[in-house]
Amino acid sequence: MVEYRVEFSKLSKFVPKLVLDQESCARRYEEGLNPHIKQIVAAFKLNTYVEVLSKALIVDGGIMQNHDTSDNNQKKRLKPSRSQDGQKLENQSKKKKKN
Repeated sequence: MVEYRVEFSKLSKFVPKLVLDQESCARRYEEGLNPHIKQIVAAFKLNTYVEVLSKALIVDGGIMQNHDTSDNNQKKRLKPSRSQDGQKLENQSKKKKKN
């Protein structure tokens, strides 16, 4: 998100007619956002670049936080519990005794 903001600022200096006023600047910036972020930000119908940027950063932060939480929950589900580890060792011992 930060990289896009920096690049947008740089490029907008080369084509000032595309970002003549705050609203056109806001629309241009909004158009280049990640589709998931754009969908949420567009619903607010913000009128300035600063408003769109601010909301996009908030949305992006929320998405990243949800992604991190989801990853942590997935890791917890994949990690066997101690009782499962003990059961596996017990089963392996039984197999060795049979052989």
